[in-house]
This record gives sequence, structure tokens and C-alpha cells, in this order.
Amino acid sequence: YVSPSGLDTNTCNSPQAPCLTINAAIGKAAANDTLAVAVGTYAPASTSKSLTLSGGWNSSFTSQTGYSTIQGSTTVDAISASGANVSVSRFIAQNSKYGIYHNGGILSFERGALINNKNGIYNLAGDTTFTNTTISGNHSSGTAGSAISNIKGLVKIRYSTITNNSGSEAVISLNGTAYIEIGDSILAGNTTADCLVGSAKMTSTGHNIFGQSPACSTIGSPAFAPDASDQVGMDPRLLPLQPLGYHP
Repeated sequence: YVSPSGLDTNTCNSPQAPCLTINAAIGKAAANDTLAVAVGTYAPASTSKSLTLSGGWNSSFTSQTGYSTIQGSTTVDAISASGANVSVSRFIAQNSKYGIYHNGGILSFERGALINNKNGIYNLAGDTTFTNTTISGNHSSGTAGSAISNIKGLVKIRYSTITNNSGSEAVISLNGTAYIEIGDSILAGNTTADCLVGSAKMTSTGHNIFGQSPACSTIGSPAFAPDASDQVGMDPRLLPLQPLGYHP
């Protein structure tokens, strides 16, 4: 258990004796444990273990009432993950170099947001799945995608919104072993462009809204082909972001 009122010298294995920092709880945890994290703002977290990070718990850890926030800096990542299986839910990663730095294994991120980072995620290696996630306000420049920069592995985007990212294309996946799969999501309203991918490096499973037409710039042939159920060149008419930085 982790809480803003905790102490890292606690056992951290009960709601009555939580850790103060997520990293302290990770250090005490065994592989495949679940860390329950109360609502609050926390220092950056890093794990090479297989773990579940479950955020948004109330102070008594009886129900999930909100979101837990991890904040790094312009030179420090919010979340670093390299465990074989890492699951993160109900977290906001913000104001960091990378909202998530993923360097191997399988990562699941759901019901959360990556807000106002240099890059939303830098997927150096491994497979990542985003579900019910907002990626917005990130501002990379150069050859790394401001929202999603995929160097190696498969990044799946499900029921998610990627908007209002700037500096470079929001989604970039160019390398030979880097792939993007998107379905039931919104990719629109990004300042430079919504996406830049290599030939056959991005597929749609359908029911997306793409703000630009063509939906994605492709280097090489064949070009990215939206699914017949996708809406291309459409304004999704998104409402303003909520105070915590995510779309309802």
C-alpha cells in the first residue's frame, strides 16, 4: 500500500501502514504483487519486476475514487517499466521527460492519462497496450513522436484519445520491428500531424476517428489503409480537457 501520509519505513503490507513512495513499495514487493496506491501526487516510479500498480484508491483503501498522479521533471521519467508483465491502472503521468519509458516486457496501461510530458511514451522495446487512455499536451520535437514514440515492439491503442500534442507527429513508428494497432479510438487535433509510420507498420481494427486525411503519413509503400468503419478527416468535436487532464 502507498499513501501520501505513509512512511517508507513502514511494512507497507496493510492499509494502516502504507509506504510514502511507490519505489519503496516496489522494493518490498515480490514479483506479481499488486500495489494499491491512494489518490495523491508521487515521485517517479521504476520497476523491473512483474507488478500491478492500481491507483486512485481512497485514504482507507476501500474504493477507487479517483486517480493517482506521478510527476517527474524535464530530465526524469514518470514511470519506467521493464518487467515481464507490468499493469498500470488509474494513473496520470505528467510533467516529465517521458510519461512512460518502456524497455522490455509487456505493459498494460488503462484508465489513465499521459499529460504534458516531452513524450507520452517512449517504447524502446516490448509490447504496450493503452485502454481508455488520454494522451495529450505532450510536446516532443525531432524524430520521436510527441504522444507515442515506438522504437521496437507492438503498441496497441484501444478506446483512447490522442489529441493536442505538439512539436512532432503525435505517433511515430518507423523501424522494421515497430508496429502500431489502433481501434475504437480518436487520433485528431495534434499540432504538427497525427502520425508518421513506415510501410505496413500501422493497422486499424476499426471504429476510429482520424482528424486528418489521409489519416496517417506513410514512408514507403503500401501506405496505411484505414478500416472501412473508420471516419477519416473528421473533427471529433472534443470537449475541453477536465482539470486532471483527461477526456471524460
